[in-house]
Amino acid sequence: MTMRRQSASGLSRRSFLSRSGLALGGIALGAGGARTAWGQTAAPAVITSDRMRPGVPSGVQSGDVSADRAVIWGRTDRPARLIVEYATTASFKNLQRVLGPAALPESDFSARVDLGGLPPGQDILYRVIFQDLADTKILSAPALGRFKTPPAGRRTITFVWSGDERHRD
Repeated sequence: MTMRRQSASGLSRRSFLSRSGLALGGIALGAGGARTAWGQTAAPAVITSDRMRPGVPSGVQSGDVSADRAVIWGRTDRPARLIVEYATTASFKNLQRVLGPAALPESDFSARVDLGGLPPGQDILYRVIFQDLADTKILSAPALGRFKTPPAGRRTITFVWSGDERHRD
């Protein structure tokens, strides 16, 4: 002899579960039928394997920094186009994007971009991305860097030197 438990509303557990499944199935199908299960309107994007992406084995570098200019360069492991994005905030709000040259075997897969029109006396945050030349939808993981432009005007600076000295007798 089996006993069925019923809630205060008079539904058994089995009835509740079967009715819930039917209701959930109706929601997943949607009233208009235009959406797929769980409200998605399109299939998720294909995820690119890390082996397929250009690598950045040597990191990124910045140099030749002046009040309004700097050079950014990087090296990749295959033919790819250098892309530099930079901003003055860590959130990359109002970022600037520069499409650089292709990094090819002739240049040892390295490329550089001269950034101009930078604000003086500012921290500049940048990320370097390499775009695969064979499939332009494939991008490297971003490599991050940072530098500070010097102020536009003159200022007083002080050099301080300290160290231990030992005199020989």
